[in-house]
Amino acid sequence: MDVSVDLRVIIYCLWYFGKTVPFLILAAVALIDGLLRLSIISTKRDSETEKLVENTSTRRTSSMFTLIRDPLICIAIGASMMTLIGVAMLEGTLPIHLMVSMKSATPLEQGLVFLPMSVALFISQNAFGYLGFYIRRWLCGMIGLGVVAVAFFLIPLMHSVVALIGPQVLLGTGIGMVMSTIGPTLAQLVDLRYSSADYGNAFALFETGLCVSFLLGMSSKRLFQ
Repeated sequence: MDVSVDLRVIIYCLWYFGKTVPFLILAAVALIDGLLRLSIISTKRDSETEKLVENTSTRRTSSMFTLIRDPLICIAIGASMMTLIGVAMLEGTLPIHLMVSMKSATPLEQGLVFLPMSVALFISQNAFGYLGFYIRRWLCGMIGLGVVAVAFFLIPLMHSVVALIGPQVLLGTGIGMVMSTIGPTLAQLVDLRYSSADYGNAFALFETGLCVSFLLGMSSKRLFQ
């Protein structure tokens, strides 16, 4: 989610350099990321790793249909989906809102309007990933959902780009609180109710929920144009 917001900022900020420049930058970042991943992959296995792989492969894993019927897992995935559906709708409608309601906003300001949310998201994800353990992750996630709701309520009431900074910071903070606690909570649920061999299926459902959120959010923006 935060990656898509950063991409929008890059595209709007670099529009005057040409349409190909942002894509070249993204291609270079993807190439560097791939090379770094290859550099840390080890193909050698010691005896302890072999035993761990053998023990894991003999465990019976639960199917995705079994996991998706678990109400607690559905709540965890649904919480992340509720935040990202709103963000996806905001990405498609906020630039149009700026052009219609704030005609004085320049293309640079239209791109930078997402920057406060990206910075707040980066800070809150790293901060509440640590603080959530002490606050209680479920409580941190609930507070984050409330902060996101308040931010979405305030954004349409703002009438200038500067005034949007506050709600955008609130939104990024709330999303960071939710997303930094949902992952560990989901892993803990799988550990307690199933087995560690089900991590793959559980997080596959989690990522599917994120993709569906952006699909629904970006598609529903047509209803508000």
